[in-house]
Amino acid sequence: MRETLTVDLIILGAGFAGLAAADAVRSKGYTCLIVDIDQPGSGASGAPGVLVNPAAGRRARMTWKSQECLNFLLPFIKAVEDFTGEKVCEHNGVFRPALTEKIAEDFKRSPSKYAWPDGWIEWLEPDQSRNRFPFLGPNFGGLFIRPALSLRGYEFCTLAARYLQQLGAEVRRVKEYELKYSETGWTLFNADCEFSAPFLLDCTGLHQVHSPFWEKLHLHAVKGQAATFQFPFALPFSESLSSLGYMAKLPGCDHKLTVGSTYEHHFQNLKPDSYGLQYLENRLENTLPGYSTRYSSVEQWASCRITTPDKMPVAGPHGDLPGLYIIGGLGSKGLLMSRYLGELVVNHIFNDEVLEPEICTSRFQTADGSDQEPFPRRD
Repeated sequence: MRETLTVDLIILGAGFAGLAAADAVRSKGYTCLIVDIDQPGSGASGAPGVLVNPAAGRRARMTWKSQECLNFLLPFIKAVEDFTGEKVCEHNGVFRPALTEKIAEDFKRSPSKYAWPDGWIEWLEPDQSRNRFPFLGPNFGGLFIRPALSLRGYEFCTLAARYLQQLGAEVRRVKEYELKYSETGWTLFNADCEFSAPFLLDCTGLHQVHSPFWEKLHLHAVKGQAATFQFPFALPFSESLSSLGYMAKLPGCDHKLTVGSTYEHHFQNLKPDSYGLQYLENRLENTLPGYSTRYSSVEQWASCRITTPDKMPVAGPHGDLPGLYIIGGLGSKGLLMSRYLGELVVNHIFNDEVLEPEICTSRFQTADGSDQEPFPRRD
C-alpha cells in the first residue's frame, strides 16, 4: 500500500544539519518529515570522532557566532543523551599545541585578537605546555579551548533520529525519489510513497554539489579520511588535540584515538585508502612521537564535507523556486553550527525572520539577480 503523508516541512538529509533543523521545527510546534537515502549519519556527520572546536583553523580564529552556536547545540545534545540514556559526547576541551614558532605566534594572538567569552580560551607558554603535556612533539606552547567537546558522530545521529521520532518527527529511508513543485508546495514521491509539504529544506550535503537547484552557490566537495587507532595501553590524557589535524578523545575510549582529517580536493571515490592511513599516521607521529608505531589495530573511515568559496555556511531560500531552502557548506563545523543554523532557517521559513547576510543564500546573487562570482577564500 502506498504511504501518503502531509507535514509542514520536508527535510532532506539525516545528518547534523537535517536532524538539528528537525529539532528546531519540533520545538516550535510544527510537523516535519526527515527523508534520507540511507541511515541517519551515513554521510560526513557519521564520522567516528567529531570535534566541536570554536577556535579552528591555522590562526585559531573564533568561529562565526560560536557562542550562539553552542547555546543551541549543547541543550540538543543533552536532550538526546538524557532521553536515550547513552553518552556520546565528552566535554573534555581541546588542546591546540603549537608545533612550530609560526603557529605559536598566531595562536598566542588569538585570546586578545577575538572577543572570546570569559574563560573560553587560554594560552599556555612552552614550559606550561611541556609540564602539562610532556608526551607531545615539538612544543612552542599551545591554546586550551575549554568549551570544546568531542562526539561520536554516527551514534549521535542514530540516537537523535530516535529521539526526534519519539517526539513526533517522522523519519523515512527512501533510496530513490522524485521531487515535484506545485502551487500547494513540494511533493516527494516514488511508487511506494507520496509525501507533501509547503516547504522543502535540503540538508543533503554531497548531493547539493551535484544538484541543479544549487549551481549558483559554487559548492565544493572535499574528501576527508579519518582513522581510529586502538592502543594496547590507556592514553595519558583526557583532552582532545588539534594541531595539524585533529585527534578526538571520545567517551569510554581510553585506549582509542580518532585522527583526522585528510583534505582531498580531487578524488575518485569515497573509500578510505593507504594514502589516507599514511597521511594520518604522519599527523599522529608529528603530534605524539612514537604513537604511530604503537597501535594494535586501526579502523578507517571516509566521507565528504562541503564548503563554499568564502568558507562560510550557506542557508536560506532558493530565490527562484518558492518554498525551497538549504542548509549547506558547513565544512568541518557541521556539528558546531547545525542547531543554530536550523533555528535561524526555521524562523525564516515560518516567521519570515531575516537571515544574517554572512550566511544567507542571497550573498551569491548580485543586485540585478544574476549569479555572483565565487567569493575570495577566507583566512
